Amino acid sequence: MVEVEEVDGGQTKTTTTTATTTQKPKTKTQTKKKKPAPKKKKTTKDKNPASSGDLKAPMPGKILQINTKEGAEVKAGDVLIILEAMKMENDITAPKAGVVEAINVTEGENVEADDVLVKME
Repeated sequence: MVEVEEVDGGQTKTTTTTATTTQKPKTKTQTKKKKPAPKKKKTTKDKNPASSGDLKAPMPGKILQINTKEGAEVKAGDVLIILEAMKMENDITAPKAGVVEAINVTEGENVEADDVLVKME
């Protein structure tokens, strides 16, 4: 509601105006639908499929240190590799007790997420 006061030669006149608006329903061309984000393709350097005991990189990063050797017996939770990612050091631990079959990385190497770092028996 808008009130307007006019002064004309000493006389005052007040006018009240009420404005109403109506909304039009949206048409199909006005409604935008969001498209789902494209799925990322997984890439791995190791073409052999990973087994359940394999140790994978949880994120992209750089291998700082390798704390095991091929043929070594390890216990679940032993730190096998230290991976630097986002300026932080991440301990990559053995998921279960077993024997290290192969180490697929070297210190200083950059890895992508889901790359197989260590194969275990």
